[in-house]
Amino acid sequence: MGLAHHVFNEVELFSLFSRRDWTGVIVPSCLFAAGPALTLPLNVALPRCLFVVAWTCLYLYAFNLANQSLGDIVEDRINKPHRPIPSGRVSLRGARARCAVVWALFLSTALFYRTIWRENLTHLVISLFLVRTRAGGHWIGKNVVGISLLGAVMLSAPRKIMMGTSLVGSQTMTTTTTTTAAGTVLMGTENDVVAICVWLALSYHVQDFRDQAGDKAVGRSTLPIAFGDVPARLVYTFVFMPVGLAVVCAWGPGGDAPWLVAAMHAFVGYRLLAFHDKDADDWTYKILLYIFCVLAALGSVRYLRSAALSSSVEATMRGWGRGEELRNWLALGVASPGF
Repeated sequence: MGLAHHVFNEVELFSLFSRRDWTGVIVPSCLFAAGPALTLPLNVALPRCLFVVAWTCLYLYAFNLANQSLGDIVEDRINKPHRPIPSGRVSLRGARARCAVVWALFLSTALFYRTIWRENLTHLVISLFLVRTRAGGHWIGKNVVGISLLGAVMLSAPRKIMMGTSLVGSQTMTTTTTTTAAGTVLMGTENDVVAICVWLALSYHVQDFRDQAGDKAVGRSTLPIAFGDVPARLVYTFVFMPVGLAVVCAWGPGGDAPWLVAAMHAFVGYRLLAFHDKDADDWTYKILLYIFCVLAALGSVRYLRSAALSSSVEATMRGWGRGEELRNWLALGVASPGF
């Protein structure tokens, strides 16, 4: 009974620390990894899927514990008093102890999939940058640098786990590998990751409009504080968001459903200009997270389409007895248009 109580308590704490961020981390990470999962045999895909879910949960919990226990508690008391520490659900000391344990567990996942050690280390460095440095509170450091790099981590690592290979080659960031035993083609997806990360760098400023009171109290310089509330809304709606939309549609997965993605962006812009209260800004941010999930899902659609095309090319070339030429094409990425 005692053990069950402790386990339930820890699961509840994970939910309290992280549940508002599931749509922004766990869901898009898993959606982006779904493409490779659907090309694998069930006995291969299932354990990798479970590992991806565990990795993303540790990724999110580790960051939130660091952010909420090592950062400035004053901000949470103003912006998010419902969180476990300001609400008294857990002590600061207890949160920091859990922070150390969860980070150790997160970093140890690289022992099972060695190709993700760069992502794990980057997550640690960027988390400390955002939580412990003044630059991490500036709109450039926070979103343009920090959030974009964290986005690269949370998309790249699950794909590597599902693909069972590295997205990074010795000469280029894009690799293409054929695994005939599993009947699947594993392809690098650098373009999608980079495009989404640029989109994150430009679009995630929307989260800061709801948190202005607490950010001012701790001396942060987010976009609405640096530019002023109304000018920042105009700059975001008519400069940042259109550029991010153009990038993710021209070079990323948004190009597979441009009208849908553009319509969702237009709705975010309308809300940001029409409604200026904190609750409305919170909902506007949630809609942006839904766009993130759509882009991640479209990334998997692109993967599946390219995998099907590569499989067709492979079958045709083998039928012609040109296996060596096929391997050369794959090495050059010719059989992977769009990647």
